[in-house]
Amino acid sequence: MGIVNSTGGKGFRLDIGLLTLAACKDSAGHPRFISSAYVAGVIPDDDYFWEIWKQHNFVVNRGFLGNGNRSKQDDAFLIRDMTKTICRAEGPSTIVLIAGDADYGPPLEFAVEEGWRVEVFTTGRGVSSALEKYAHEFRTIHEDQIRLMK
Repeated sequence: MGIVNSTGGKGFRLDIGLLTLAACKDSAGHPRFISSAYVAGVIPDDDYFWEIWKQHNFVVNRGFLGNGNRSKQDDAFLIRDMTKTICRAEGPSTIVLIAGDADYGPPLEFAVEEGWRVEVFTTGRGVSSALEKYAHEFRTIHEDQIRLMK
């Protein structure tokens, strides 16, 4: 995953809403339209993400929740949704990936071939160097900017 908890300890939790707000801005800080978001993992009902989802009218797709409400097959579902977007959406446009596994290389390569712009969000750790050849821009966000405050 591109967002790695390297300083927060066991109690550290990401605020997916704050992360989404950061992704809704370009690197100059200007707002931009986002039509859909794919959510991997289980997001608590009290996370600000759900309010942002309503405000921006996102189409939110979730992965498969298996036994014990645990997220399963996240990479496969995200790759499927990225490929569907590249093939079906009016574009080309921009894909913002908030993950860093090398498994995302093939769909990102396809996106670039189809004329899409690719941005990868990271905290500066946990991102495969294999993504470098497909990303137009790597954007770094500090963990403290996306810490869930309760």
